[in-house]
Amino acid sequence: CPHILAEPQRTNLITYSEDFTQSVWAKESGGTGDNPIVTSNIGISPDGTQNADKIVFDLNGGTSSSDLSQLRFSLSSLSGNYTNSIYLKSFDGASYNVSILDANGVLYAATITNEWQRFEYYNKGGTTSINPFRIRLRGNESTSDNAALLIYGAQVEAGSYATSYIPTSG
Repeated sequence: CPHILAEPQRTNLITYSEDFTQSVWAKESGGTGDNPIVTSNIGISPDGTQNADKIVFDLNGGTSSSDLSQLRFSLSSLSGNYTNSIYLKSFDGASYNVSILDANGVLYAATITNEWQRFEYYNKGGTTSINPFRIRLRGNESTSDNAALLIYGAQVEAGSYATSYIPTSG
């Protein structure tokens, strides 16, 4: 039976939701960690086309809070209720533990496997963060020492739940 997709109209605040090589996606490191390395359009995304980026994180054995390899998206301001979502998959078939932080700085542990997964996190009101989205390895957060991931479809939208993916390109 056909059915109607009834979702509220939303806007994805991420300006480059599929191109993680863009400068709006900061590649950061600290301590023994390396800046993440992003390679464009190397994998098949959940939409069936070759537009998923590869991202490699590496702590180089670091185990302290100063050891960091992080991908971060920033906005000039953000307030109210927002939901973050992102698709992640292992690039090489291994499982990896990464940290994902929401706009309130709440840390979520995520296990990345060989299957595409959409990770969704709700940010309940009051935040004025300019960092609504961070994916990282950090020495003191029980993450893997290194990770090779496929990444696709980053989204930050106003509301208490994630809607269908809204692609953006600038």
